Amino acid sequence: PVPWVLRIRPAAGRLCTSMAPTTTGLRTAIAGLGRIGWGFHLQHCSQDPRFDVVAVVDKEAERCAEAREHFPACCAFATWEDFLASSVAVDIIVIATPTRLHQQMACDAMERGCDVIMEKPIAASVSEVDAIASAESARKRKVFLCQPHRWTPQGRAVREILDSGVLGS
Repeated sequence: PVPWVLRIRPAAGRLCTSMAPTTTGLRTAIAGLGRIGWGFHLQHCSQDPRFDVVAVVDKEAERCAEAREHFPACCAFATWEDFLASSVAVDIIVIATPTRLHQQMACDAMERGCDVIMEKPIAASVSEVDAIASAESARKRKVFLCQPHRWTPQGRAVREILDSGVLGS
């Protein structure tokens, strides 16, 4: 299970015509199907009953086709703009795209009424982070920064060492 999602408010919207209205978890879109988007977010979200992956966005047609092959009820979009213009109902959007795109995509997602899970780094500059924080506050949405290594055996071991007080005394 993915440990980083807490309470999230559903967004209003309609389902796209290619999926049945039988969602049981948070209706989730994943933007960016590269290594981390496909190998981490899509895999975890598709195995966790708290999520229902309803859409993916990637500029590579092969990645979209592969997502549709493995997740037939999932809508696939070649551009962020096509996704935004769609009627797919989404509660949360995972942004796993290059950092230079994060600020605009996060603000767009919150404007659409969605909460956001973002890959690190959150943005390319402090001013972009400020813009994300302003949109989060104005839209009353939530932005979560994904820190997946915290849950690996190595990450947990480091946390135990730090918590033990052995270092830094």
